[in-house]
Amino acid sequence: MTKKGKITGSHWCSAVNCSKNKLQDKSLSFFRFPLDAERSKRWVVNSCRQDLEKKDPKYLYNNCRICSNHFEDSMFRGNLKNRLKENAVPTIFAVPNPPKSIGSKRRLLVNTASTHGKRRKTDTAKKLLKRSTTDELGESTSLLVTEDSYEAMETNEGLQNDEEPHNQPGSSESEIQQSQACQTSSYLTHGTPRKKKMQRKLAIQHKQLVRLKHALKKKEEKCNEKKALSTLRKLLPKQIVDFVEMQLKLHKKRGKGRRYSPELKSFSLSLYHVSGRAYRLLSKFFYLPSKRSLRRWVSRLPGTPGITEAAMNVIETKVKVMNSISKICSVCIDEMSLKTNLIYDISADEVLGFVDLGAGKKCELIATSALVVMACGMADKWKQPLGYFLVHESCKSIDVKRILFDAIDKLDSIGLKVVCVISDLGSNFQKLVRELGVTPTQPWFLTESGKKIIFLYDPPHLIKAVRNNLMKYDFHFGGKVASWQDVKSLYDRDSSLSIRCCPKLTDKHINPNGFTKMKVKLATQVLSHTVATAISTYAYHSQTGPFGGLLAPASNFEDYIVTLEDMFVESLPSVVFKVGVAFHSNEIYYALKFRNRQLLSPGESKKCKKYFKNDSFSLEAGQSSSTESDTLDLNKHLINHMSSLTTRPKHLKLMHLNTQSMVSTFDELVLTMKQYPFDVICMSETWLKDNPLLLQHVNIPGYTSEFRNRDSIKGGGVGAYINESLKYRRRSDIEKKEPSLEHLWLEFPGRNKHSKLLVGTIYRSEKMLKCTEWLERFENLLGYLTASWDGLILHVQKPTRTTYKSSTLIDHIISNSPTRISHTDVLPCPLVSDHDAVYACINIKVTRFETRYKYIRCEKNFNDLNFVEDFKTLPLSVIYGVADPDEKLDILNSLITECIERHAPLRRTKITRPPAPWLKDPTIQDLQEQRNVLQASARRSKDAQAWELFRSARNRLKALIKTAKKKFMQKMLSSKKPKEVWKVIHRILHPEPRRITIHPDKLNSHFTSTAERTIGTDVNDNNSYDTIRNMIDSLPPDYDNGFHINPVTLSEVVNEIRCLRGDCSTGPDHIPAKMIKIVAEYLGSPLTDIINTCIANRSFPSAWKIARICAIPKVKQITSENDLRPISILPVLSKVYERLIFHQLSKFIDDNKLLSSTISAYRKGQSTTTVMQAIRDDITKAMSR
Repeated sequence: MTKKGKITGSHWCSAVNCSKNKLQDKSLSFFRFPLDAERSKRWVVNSCRQDLEKKDPKYLYNNCRICSNHFEDSMFRGNLKNRLKENAVPTIFAVPNPPKSIGSKRRLLVNTASTHGKRRKTDTAKKLLKRSTTDELGESTSLLVTEDSYEAMETNEGLQNDEEPHNQPGSSESEIQQSQACQTSSYLTHGTPRKKKMQRKLAIQHKQLVRLKHALKKKEEKCNEKKALSTLRKLLPKQIVDFVEMQLKLHKKRGKGRRYSPELKSFSLSLYHVSGRAYRLLSKFFYLPSKRSLRRWVSRLPGTPGITEAAMNVIETKVKVMNSISKICSVCIDEMSLKTNLIYDISADEVLGFVDLGAGKKCELIATSALVVMACGMADKWKQPLGYFLVHESCKSIDVKRILFDAIDKLDSIGLKVVCVISDLGSNFQKLVRELGVTPTQPWFLTESGKKIIFLYDPPHLIKAVRNNLMKYDFHFGGKVASWQDVKSLYDRDSSLSIRCCPKLTDKHINPNGFTKMKVKLATQVLSHTVATAISTYAYHSQTGPFGGLLAPASNFEDYIVTLEDMFVESLPSVVFKVGVAFHSNEIYYALKFRNRQLLSPGESKKCKKYFKNDSFSLEAGQSSSTESDTLDLNKHLINHMSSLTTRPKHLKLMHLNTQSMVSTFDELVLTMKQYPFDVICMSETWLKDNPLLLQHVNIPGYTSEFRNRDSIKGGGVGAYINESLKYRRRSDIEKKEPSLEHLWLEFPGRNKHSKLLVGTIYRSEKMLKCTEWLERFENLLGYLTASWDGLILHVQKPTRTTYKSSTLIDHIISNSPTRISHTDVLPCPLVSDHDAVYACINIKVTRFETRYKYIRCEKNFNDLNFVEDFKTLPLSVIYGVADPDEKLDILNSLITECIERHAPLRRTKITRPPAPWLKDPTIQDLQEQRNVLQASARRSKDAQAWELFRSARNRLKALIKTAKKKFMQKMLSSKKPKEVWKVIHRILHPEPRRITIHPDKLNSHFTSTAERTIGTDVNDNNSYDTIRNMIDSLPPDYDNGFHINPVTLSEVVNEIRCLRGDCSTGPDHIPAKMIKIVAEYLGSPLTDIINTCIANRSFPSAWKIARICAIPKVKQITSENDLRPISILPVLSKVYERLIFHQLSKFIDDNKLLSSTISAYRKGQSTTTVMQAIRDDITKAMSR
């Protein structure tokens, strides 16, 4: 409602036998019932609405309206009929006994001086009244008017307008009476030429005013844009500001009126080549050229076969600003396969796709490959394609030579210095090498100008060629032999171990197919020192060690790798920087070689001492150690650690490590954590800052991270990773007691509320506090924790930091309850830090599956017949006496909820483990009861035979559960319902739910502000809502072809209720769909009344706008609200209303053919298959032409 008494089209007329509304007739006005009790009662009596007699005036004023058709002309204050007089009463109704006309009791104000004048005015009034009623009511309507009625009308009219002459000061009574008696009726002067002329002038002035306001608004926006851009230029780089300015300009244009600059097209093309999916996503938020625009722009670029002049001009422009070192470059030539296709070029009037070698050299063969020539900088990172040539199968060596020499001459002419040519191992390139006279002793050739150019094969292709030849043949070098069988034997043995020497070695490395043979990564990982050293280690222990008979003792694979490395380093010094990472020595290399000390050189022995604390081995090659039996065996050492951790599954496993910069060794830390099942990993010297991007980088899937970083001083910092299955809370109150200390505290719940575990990580640095001051503050902290030095026990006794000069115990595990510590040890982590990790197993019960609660309806005693009989007795007729749809829905929901609660009450259920449907087998349940009885009997009797019976029943139960679970998974995976299949897949991949630690209020605020954050508009802004409503109201009515929501029928509502899915989740009203479907025929009538009331009032109930949000994680590690996807679960009854409106709308669209037949999205009977078939038909038709 915009004004008092005026309706904007959202109400209907409350009179009997009248269904007028604003949509049907824009000229109608609607008036509220008066607040005055006496007049309101008179309106109700005249409108013949007995159901409104008991309503109070305030209710009638807010909810009921009467249209202008029910009022006489004398009731209005003007000809527009949009304002009533104060004592107006409706009298015109289409009923058998309408109320008496009030207009007959009123009279016109005339001069009563003479009886003759009175009679003449009365006759004039008769004629005017007869003409007005005939025009208003039509020829079929007649009114009975008598002279007595006119006299009464004159009396009342004189009383009603008695005060009007007093409103004009300075006028005598006779002048006023004379002017009013001679005044022409307003309906006769409505369309006079003078008024029409003034209306046209007003319309012109109004258009000019709107035009000026629009121009002023544009200038203000332009001024604001200039101010914003000037501010951005001070804060952001020029490229970003230019992009924002271009987006502002494009925003003002319509879709087909946007013109993109060459810079933006070039940027968009680069972005599209990086990722097409990313480009499509960014196109939704920014104004970027479409793929068709980019394709057109690229097609206009000069791209004929040959060395293009445009490319040379670009390079020449860059050369002018290069220094002498940057001008050193190489020429790369390579071939790429093409799809055979012929295209007609309209601009050039020729068919493209045939062999074209440039310079007019063409033939009739269809091109299948393209030879590409590119120049690359050797010192600086720049590269520029020079041109391409279309060839059939492969380019001949003589043509490659001509193209190569031509490219070198052109590059020399613009000032570049070409020093080498690089190609792959194609047969045509090998033939070119022979023709140029390139040999191992003379790896260069002369150009026509006499310049020496080095010819190199591409190192990645060389590595792959070496690997491929090794798979087929044995390599003989220096009297030694290297065989691929050694690598296969290593993989067969190493893949069966839990802790592997070569964890990256997979079946793709050993048995590559045609596609994986092209991957350089697989070849470099096989031809690495890690694999070579592992083979040598296994060969050394082949007779005496635990790996007897695995490899021949005389395996020479490591010598082969060293020889291969020397060949690459000596012959390709400038390229090894890029591809030689596979040959770099690392910690694993020395760790594995230490097991075979006879292979170590004196220099390597010193490096090994960095990673192992055994000082008794020989520093000379070939010399045996005096303490051979005490030598550290790496595999045995790691297996001991793994055994200590896995044999205590119910203990809390805690580790501490001084990382010395987490960012630099983060990948190695993740690898270590994956190898060992630690629950809590505490760290010191993290060297992190409170940077969100940096903290997000160090997130580890399956763990929750807590950090305390330094603010200004470099280094330091403590942190911890906690397994997601553990429940904990951070004790910030302890950290605040001594803020100068670098410490972090975590509290874990124990067996009961009185049993808790407090874990703290503390790091001491001389930069922060000196030793004495640090000890003093640490004692204060112990006092706060009610502990003392006397009660603390040091558990680690081995050195934790070993160098070639010293061994120091510098990392500690201290506790005040030594009985809880079941095992402690030191774990070497040479890949992460030069500090060894210390770990402990703590005997405390931890919850591996966090307890959750869920509201479930108890259907144990639910009976369909009893529920239907109870539902029949509900007083649903109360709903028909209420006019407000929200009140109707509240009554219906309360009645349904009370009835369902009596038969299936809602209960809070505790979920302690994931669902296991296979355990519902009666055989398994009986065996579970039998196992429990035998266990209780064995504990009471403590008899060996009773324990043996219990173990036998337990083992049989485990085997039965395993078989039942396997059958269940196979059955579900073979189901034809995709929902059931994905349900099983998610249960396998995510057996435990990921805990969401974000507060629900914070999540709710984030999800409700999605529109505001996406489009920058406040969803609660009433101005935008009013603007949309005014725009809709201003549209011209279209009664014949327009879309109107029609009232629904009972059968339609019942049918939609029965079509609801019975397994869908319940909304905030907790009304399940499967129970609604049982009583569909009894629920249909009140629900139909509510829906039709909503349609009549053009509203949607508030209760149906509330949804229950289910937050689904989008990533494995949840760090913020953006990592969650909201799933809205609406009330079940709202879906009935939505589907009924959807059916009407879709029928209207289909009947009027508003959507093109080529659109298949969200249309019944159509899908992507329909689109593909249409495309195929179009292609077939085009080919047949």
